[in-house]
Amino acid sequence: MSAVTAARGRPRRPDGPARTSGRPALRLREPAIPDVRGPEAPAGASWRRRVLRPAPPPRGATLVRIGRVLALLLAVTGCAVDSPRPVAVAPPDGLELPTPMVPPTVVSRFGEARSEGGDSPGARHAGIDMRAPTGTPVLAAADGVVLRTGSAAHAGRLVVLGHASGLATAYYHLSRIEVAPGQAVRRGEVIGRVGATGNATAPHLHFGVCGRDDGQCGARIEAGWVDPERHWVSGSPCFVPQREYTADAGRLTYPLPCAPAAGARPPAAAPATPRRAATALR
Repeated sequence: MSAVTAARGRPRRPDGPARTSGRPALRLREPAIPDVRGPEAPAGASWRRRVLRPAPPPRGATLVRIGRVLALLLAVTGCAVDSPRPVAVAPPDGLELPTPMVPPTVVSRFGEARSEGGDSPGARHAGIDMRAPTGTPVLAAADGVVLRTGSAAHAGRLVVLGHASGLATAYYHLSRIEVAPGQAVRRGEVIGRVGATGNATAPHLHFGVCGRDDGQCGARIEAGWVDPERHWVSGSPCFVPQREYTADAGRLTYPLPCAPAAGARPPAAAPATPRRAATALR
């Protein structure tokens, strides 16, 4: 029996390795056990202990958390603050919201070579033409006095008003006249009805602005007529009974009523104004 065999069969001493005669003792090295967590790693690899840490929360989440803590503290101490809420404010008594209005249709403007009133070729139009059905109310464009009424071959039935601003307004081709000379009128008051008298080819209103306070402008544009669109009131020229026109006393509104826009409620009618005679035009 060899010495190695004898050493294997012999019990090992507790105080040290077994001794053999003449040969050094054989030492068996045990494999290193990796210190890992989880599945077993392959032998011979170098492993280090891994510590799993939770990822930090996003910055926004931290702010939300802080806000919740502050809100809780405020609620506990009686200082909780609600977010502001819109407050509906009712309009003052007697004041209504403006109603969208559609202005009358202008078919011929100031200075154009032809008009719907049948001017001769080459003549420049001395006013503006607004198309409207026969019988449509014609409104005074501003406070004033009736200078004259009557009929002419070219203008048909007509009304001329004088105003304190030094202007005069003319209304031609009327089917009916509802005022008399010397009568004081208010802005928006009905002074006649749309028609097709004179040399008009279709029902419409010819509206002219004369730069002379007596209203004595000639037939041609060079005889004192001015562009009406330069004298409209600020904002919408549609006449609104509830509107105050103190700041625009010298300005003009449309001589025809504006129609409410689709789906809009029509404005309330203006109260009737008693007719009165004027002694003088200021």
